[in-house]
Amino acid sequence: MKAVFLDRDGVINKPIYDVKREIYRPPWTVSETEIMPFVFESLKQLSNNGYSLFIVTNQPDAVKGLVSINALKRIKRYVFELMASNSIILRNHYYCFHHPDHCACMCRKPSPYFLLQASKIYIIDLSESWMIGDRDKDIKCGQNAGVKTILVDNIDPNEKQESKPSYTCKNIKEATEIILGN
Repeated sequence: MKAVFLDRDGVINKPIYDVKREIYRPPWTVSETEIMPFVFESLKQLSNNGYSLFIVTNQPDAVKGLVSINALKRIKRYVFELMASNSIILRNHYYCFHHPDHCACMCRKPSPYFLLQASKIYIIDLSESWMIGDRDKDIKCGQNAGVKTILVDNIDPNEKQESKPSYTCKNIKEATEIILGN
């Protein structure tokens, strides 16, 4: 089986610009969760071409005290149900709720833990699989797992990019075209 692993914020849904902190952050409520353009069409194309779809995301804001874990779980459920209502099957969604300032964990990207776990459970050929993300840690996660990587370079101009993704594009539509063209 081949798979596409997708970061959530900045790839699936729009990140929220926090004016006070001058950073982009994940949504903290369902009402803040807005799906990015081209997501439904792109994920359907990938699925119709034999790719299993997985969300892999770091969501540490609850442990930082910025939002409740229940609010993050509601968003997780909302995204999963929204995909299903648009005929998109997510094989699984993996969320790391940890932060290195609060605890050590094996699952926080750039660790490939969730990709490797999925590859064992779903018998995924990682050499035929992809990671799509908008941050350096997403690309490093994919590289650490041995998958091809695509950086969606669409939000924060101040984000340092140290890794070298296989490809760079502007949105998930372009990422899908890259994947299907390979």
